[in-house]
Amino acid sequence: MMKISVLASTLAGFTAVAQPVSATAGCDPISKYSTKWFLENTKPEWRFTSFDSTALFYTQGLSQRARQFARQATNNKITIWEVWPCENYFIKMTRQNPLYCIMSDFEQEMIYFENMSRAFAMKASRLASVMHRDIENPPMSSIWGRVELPVLQADNNPWGTVDYITAIDAEDVQRRKLEWVRYFSANLYENADSILQKILHGRDEQVPSSLGKRVEGEACPMITIDDNHPLW
Repeated sequence: MMKISVLASTLAGFTAVAQPVSATAGCDPISKYSTKWFLENTKPEWRFTSFDSTALFYTQGLSQRARQFARQATNNKITIWEVWPCENYFIKMTRQNPLYCIMSDFEQEMIYFENMSRAFAMKASRLASVMHRDIENPPMSSIWGRVELPVLQADNNPWGTVDYITAIDAEDVQRRKLEWVRYFSANLYENADSILQKILHGRDEQVPSSLGKRVEGEACPMITIDDNHPLW
């Protein structure tokens, strides 16, 4: 009888070990990653700082182009890809990654990056720039038009108010236009040329001659994404 009891206990142990591990056991819920969470979990250097005239946005298909321009421009432009620790952009597609389930579900992935984008836009102040393939007819169906632009146009962001949005041509970065202005003052009309040049190009801005050069010492690798990614 004792042998049977021992055998039963042993088999029970094997049965417990053999149970499949849930694929979602280590996954974070999408509810964790609110806009508030993103604002509170930036890299330490951005935790209590707004992006004063340095935030660079972009529209569909220009992720890599915008990142390269931002990292080489001497006026220190910042894209959404520089603000959070590398792991928040989901670098490794493994089940051990807590973002695995979110990034495996298109709707949850979109919510995640929309909340990240909203937080990025909320931290912009004074002037923001956006890169388009066509600065005369920019696409408005992407995160830029649906999420970021309305946030930039709001007047109650805790990190500061954006007064101007400038558009940068992705094919010719010297070609720019004033896409949006909060107030049309008399001063703007009377000194239009000089003021517009300062707004569009900055006083000491130098545009990189080659956008293909990699900058050494980047905090995160230049992640390659496809046209299904929300931040493409």
